[in-house]
Amino acid sequence: MSTLIYTESSSSPLDHIAAINASPTKPPVPSQPSYGIDSPLGLVFSNALSPLYLYATLKGKHDLWSALLSSLPETAFAHPTLDAGCGRGMVLLQVARRKQALGHSGSDMRSYGIDIFARDQTGNAPEATWQNVAAAGLTDSVVLHTASFTETLPFNEGVFGVVTSSLAVHNTHKEGRRAAVKEMARVCRPGGWLVLVDLAGYVGGYEEVLKALGWTEVASKWGGAGVMFGMWPCMVLKARKPE
Repeated sequence: MSTLIYTESSSSPLDHIAAINASPTKPPVPSQPSYGIDSPLGLVFSNALSPLYLYATLKGKHDLWSALLSSLPETAFAHPTLDAGCGRGMVLLQVARRKQALGHSGSDMRSYGIDIFARDQTGNAPEATWQNVAAAGLTDSVVLHTASFTETLPFNEGVFGVVTSSLAVHNTHKEGRRAAVKEMARVCRPGGWLVLVDLAGYVGGYEEVLKALGWTEVASKWGGAGVMFGMWPCMVLKARKPE
């Protein structure tokens, strides 16, 4: 299936999970996954609202994503999935667990994650993501690449049944954000789902990109009080690619 996932020009990029699995000196496997703080600077700038920020990053976003993934049709997970800007793997692992619970396992239906592993999130590195994947017992179900969603992704068009991104796209410039949404739309399967959570003020631009591409089932809503990152509320964008 890998020859169908990847473009011919990219061959098969390094899979950090497989590489670390094969290494004789692996990082220690923790007793449970740990995801850190989304942005230490954001927490500092929250001042008096820092308790809201801590709640959002440590619990609120987890609960929101659990509800979002549960709202998608089970058939959407019967294909490979992609988490863009996966960081230490919170959404990536939620997707992998859901696929496992639904019986959608095997090398042709794995959960893929990409990230540039910048230091915006505390402890962000391929080794940290591997530790979380290993702690969850999902190293056979997850693929991890270093890749930027502002550039052409190494995947073929229309391969992923679900494409997700959590609090990542806003970190780049305007044209980069447009490029990211276009790339996520490109690699999503016809009839597949694109689900993004990001700070308010950015999501409207993502909607515009998808509608310009001809997507008709595009909707956004407030993420709720549980994902108030200090003074910054979050929005949810949920869209289905035309068949």
